Amino acid sequence: MELTVLYEDESLIAIHKPTGLHVHPSDFSRNEVSLLELLKDEYGGWFAPAHRIDRATSGIVLFARDNKTARAMGELFSLRKVSKRYIAVVRGFLPEYGTIISGSAETYDLSETRYSVIGQVELPYKINNHPTVRYSLVEVIPITGRRHQIRRHFSTNSHPIIGDVKYGDGRHNQLFRDTFSLQRLLLFAVE
Repeated sequence: MELTVLYEDESLIAIHKPTGLHVHPSDFSRNEVSLLELLKDEYGGWFAPAHRIDRATSGIVLFARDNKTARAMGELFSLRKVSKRYIAVVRGFLPEYGTIISGSAETYDLSETRYSVIGQVELPYKINNHPTVRYSLVEVIPITGRRHQIRRHFSTNSHPIIGDVKYGDGRHNQLFRDTFSLQRLLLFAVE
C-alpha cells in the first residue's frame, strides 16, 4: 500500500490514513497490518502516533519521529493545545451549531464534541413512513478524545453518522450502500 504523506520534517510526519486500517497494532487489529507498520517499512526508523483515529475513519494521522517529539506531542494533546477537525455526514437536520456532552468529570469520562452544519439535503427516498430522507454535512471539533467519541455522540443524539455499522442506522446505511455504493463510514479527519 502506498502511503500519502501530507507533511514531513525531521520531527513529524502526517499521513493520510485510508479507511479500514488501524493506526497501530493492537488486540483489535487481529494480526492485520497497521499504518505504523507500513510507515516503518516505507521509511525505516522510529515512529510513534501522536493521536489515533478509528479504523473506519479516514484522514490525517500525525506521527512523531523521535521520543522527544512524541513526549512533547503527548503533552500538547493532553493539555488540549492541539485541535482536530473532522467532516461527517449524519442522518437528519441538525441545528446550525451545537455541543454534545456526555459523562462527567467526577467519573473521569467527560467528553465534549462541538459541531457546525455546513450543508443539508433532503433526498426523495422512502424509509419507513417517511417519503424523504434528510442528511446534514457537519464540521466536527472534538474537545476531548474518547474512544469512538464522535460516533457515539452523534448516535446518542439521534443523528448517527452514515456508514457507521456499530452506532449507526442500518436502514440509512443500506440506502447508501444500495443507491450510492457506499462501503465506508462518512467521517473524515481533515485537520
